[in-house]
Amino acid sequence: MPGNTEIPHPGAQLHLNGPEYGVGFPAAETSFSNRRPGKYGTDYKYDTQASMDFLAARGWRIVKLPIRWERIQPELYQPLDAAELGRLTAFLGRCRKAGLRVNLDIHNYGLYYHDVDGVGVRTALGESGLRVPAFVDLWRRLAAVFRDDPTVVIYNLCAEPQGDYGGLRGQTWRTASQAAVEAIREVDPATEIHVAGYGWSGLRNWSWFNPQPWITDPGRNFRYVGHHYWDTDGGGTYGERTYIQGLPPTGTDAIPEAGIPLAWHTRILRELDDFVDWLDEAGVPGIIGELGWPHDSPDWNVFGDWYLRKAALRGLPVVHWCAGEWADEDPLSLYGGNPLSEVRASGIIAEAHRG
Repeated sequence: MPGNTEIPHPGAQLHLNGPEYGVGFPAAETSFSNRRPGKYGTDYKYDTQASMDFLAARGWRIVKLPIRWERIQPELYQPLDAAELGRLTAFLGRCRKAGLRVNLDIHNYGLYYHDVDGVGVRTALGESGLRVPAFVDLWRRLAAVFRDDPTVVIYNLCAEPQGDYGGLRGQTWRTASQAAVEAIREVDPATEIHVAGYGWSGLRNWSWFNPQPWITDPGRNFRYVGHHYWDTDGGGTYGERTYIQGLPPTGTDAIPEAGIPLAWHTRILRELDDFVDWLDEAGVPGIIGELGWPHDSPDWNVFGDWYLRKAALRGLPVVHWCAGEWADEDPLSLYGGNPLSEVRASGIIAEAHRG
């Protein structure tokens, strides 16, 4: 039977930056487009065997791999690009050799950059240039390619669908994601599917943007994906703010556990529990599809240790942001080096809660 079912539970994962780089998001117009996807090795890359071996040696078993729709399918409704597919499958081979499995993530925010007279023009899913059937066609083709590949154990339909840039509507996303699930199941009845929440997938406003469950999966093997960053806007930038500025007290200054002010952990737990309650009512599992904090802050690392214990108690696996040979400049990266070789404090904490 087609479909990858060797890992019934996704467990903790690591988001692996690199293949989604070289994109001018969120600009309305950019030099990047489906016909100008950037130069491999200069603008974007897939990491080396040495780095995959390092991550496997650190105990990781699943990496989340972000790719761009424009690169893997530069012409809508047409076959996947042979060159990009070759680079992707070669990377999957490196993962397989290291003993890693892959969560394949279309990292596009509900958008596609069409080339118009040499300019990449942002187009939102649902607009005339990017109808829902195009998204469905993409996933039907991807599932047909990877349904028998034991390395790909999760299909992640789209990262952070949102309407702030491009104007994607929530109902359009719900229609498109349901149709994509059905298309995948036509060719792959079993591989786990991850469906992101509308509104950047953020737990801060999850129920507002996603008032009701909307997915019916014929394969009965999917999860809703929420992202949880702890800074004041939930965007995960943290900026130059200190720990205290990043989570400003909203009431009492009592410190009940782990040195964490009550108002801070109360807000984060409320967001987490709201997501869990929503999932319980839906009768469907979920996952924290992105989570990260500044790796070099002792305070944030204490908070991360505390949070991961709370998520585990609630049965929520976590995808950590981030790692990758080109991710050194990301203040949230768990590892450094090219190839990866440096373990940061946040990485030690993530590993301790990997399960």
